[in-house]
Amino acid sequence: MRKTRFTLFALLLLCVVGCNEGFEPEAELRNPATENQTNVNVAPAEVVHYSKECASQILGYKENYYKLEHMRAAYSNLMGTTRAESDEIIEPTHCHYKFIPKDAAELTLLEDCPDLELFAYPLDAIVSEGEYFDSENPLWRYAVVPIDKVLPDVERELLFEMFIPDDSRTRMPTRCSHIDTELADRLVDEAMRITGNEEEPVNKTRASKWYGRGYIFGYDDVIDWYVPLKGVKVRITRAGVTHTAMTDSLGHFQMTDGFKYGAEYSIIWERADWDIRDGATGQAYYKTDEKVTDKSWILNIKGGKSQNYAAIHRAVYRHCYGENLGFLRCHEALRLFDRAIKISHMDKSKDGTAGFFTIIGSEVISDIRIFRYDEDGIAYTTPRLIKTTHHELGHAAHCYYSDNDAQFNSGTDDMITEGWAEFVGYMLAMKEYADCDRVEYYTYGGYLGAVEILQETLYPSLTLSYYNVWNKQESWPSLNNETIEYSPLFIDLHDDNNQSYKTIDGITSFWSNFPNDIVTGYTIPVLCNIILQSYSIHSLKTALRANKPAGVTDADIDTLFELYENNWIY
Repeated sequence: MRKTRFTLFALLLLCVVGCNEGFEPEAELRNPATENQTNVNVAPAEVVHYSKECASQILGYKENYYKLEHMRAAYSNLMGTTRAESDEIIEPTHCHYKFIPKDAAELTLLEDCPDLELFAYPLDAIVSEGEYFDSENPLWRYAVVPIDKVLPDVERELLFEMFIPDDSRTRMPTRCSHIDTELADRLVDEAMRITGNEEEPVNKTRASKWYGRGYIFGYDDVIDWYVPLKGVKVRITRAGVTHTAMTDSLGHFQMTDGFKYGAEYSIIWERADWDIRDGATGQAYYKTDEKVTDKSWILNIKGGKSQNYAAIHRAVYRHCYGENLGFLRCHEALRLFDRAIKISHMDKSKDGTAGFFTIIGSEVISDIRIFRYDEDGIAYTTPRLIKTTHHELGHAAHCYYSDNDAQFNSGTDDMITEGWAEFVGYMLAMKEYADCDRVEYYTYGGYLGAVEILQETLYPSLTLSYYNVWNKQESWPSLNNETIEYSPLFIDLHDDNNQSYKTIDGITSFWSNFPNDIVTGYTIPVLCNIILQSYSIHSLKTALRANKPAGVTDADIDTLFELYENNWIY
């Protein structure tokens, strides 16, 4: 579904109500690798930099031993220097910032800034396990940033300066080249001691590090099993230092940078080309509530918002980086504007709408919104979420590859835009389940009860094997005339099934109330070119005739279009 622009009032309203939603941890969201481990005791420090309001997940605060003042004190203790001398030697390498975007546009600037690891919570806070953070303001973000990094022009507050000498990825030669590895280790140990953060190294030896690794799986409620999640960004963080890794096709990840001491795992559902949000502007993530050590982290995601984040991720990963059958990829067009596509997961229903795409503008929060529940409060199934996400991404790619937004938004017939998105959603969701060797679960299990409804209301004698509840060919246009623009038109152009011929009790007959689909053979790349030239039924048919596959005639196209023309939505 596509929509027009939101008003600024709607944005402000969402920002206000977002803070009032409480955090309810999901019982089924499990972290088996960290169960039965001992919590590390910390000494909370007084924090005066930022408000603690509306942050129910913050359990306390922990003094960061990398703070410049602590590292300078550690240097003085170890080297016998005065504080003035240590101040000259120990210079800041990083800053812990609180970013304060004034609107969604500025938040997008932050999210699209390369190599900027943003968190929804302060990095000296002890935050409970969860999948979203109930911030005082959902636009706020926090990050530890190298001091020489160029940042977007977004208001920020310096919480404290830091000296981080032992992170190989962020060593700054001009500021800590005089600190060798041994001295760096001693400085960190001393700073940990004077701030009450002492603990034993994971591997019991000063020089040894451990490297985060593990597996991430997402539950599919139609397959009724866990699917490896490919391309998930996993983070492991300690005292503001963060290492990242991506999962492979088996859901496995392996860090290339390590820690000596325990750290916290988290998932952030974003990549350079997309960002999955919790609601309008919140960050979709999952974090552990305990420090983990040198053992595999195996996360089975089931239940809560995280199960939906995983489903949306599966779709957007395929759309951007995976096997997408040759469809247009919207992020390739958006790279021209140096921004990623924004997808909001909405933890509510909206009049039976599973999702919609909006041409982004100054007042608009996200390109795409995906809703968790239908109009009856029933949660959408995993395949429905995957198909809906592909449907809306199909709209986005169609729009951003078109000549201009206005042409897509008001200059193209609904029958074309929605029929095309149905084609994208159907084909790529089918591909997702085919790659899982579970295409039959998708074909007949997407809508709860949809096959039974179809059989009882339309074709009580038709064999079940003829149904595919997702391609619309068995239900269009008879089942729901209110949404007739969601048609199988482009599916008909591509596949070799003629749904107007049906077999009941062994007898095949022609059903004139279904499209007579004698057209086949239009490839996806050809249809991608055609869709960008098509705004009305006339321009669509003109482009189809000019790009006919072998064996298809103009008369065949006219025959297919007869029923569509009679039901055309402009």
